[in-house]
Amino acid sequence: MAYKENNPYQNPELPLETRLDDLLSRFTLEEKMALIAQYPPAGACQVPITGGWQEWTTCQISLNGASGQHTVYLKFSGDIQLSWIRMD
Repeated sequence: MAYKENNPYQNPELPLETRLDDLLSRFTLEEKMALIAQYPPAGACQVPITGGWQEWTTCQISLNGASGQHTVYLKFSGDIQLSWIRMD
């Protein structure tokens, strides 16, 4: 019998994708949304209407008051076509 971890998401030696997939698979959509709703937004950006799906703009925000290690969730409202995200 092969050894199987009960909580692979807690193993820092596993790839991030494995840990996330395992942990997130344990929650229903409602539970995930409830977790997100517990915390106030660390930042927000009002994206202006660009005029078309191939017209781009860049939105830069500061995450005020956030320090240490955190899990970041992005929440979008409305129609959006995301090209990339960079966190410095």
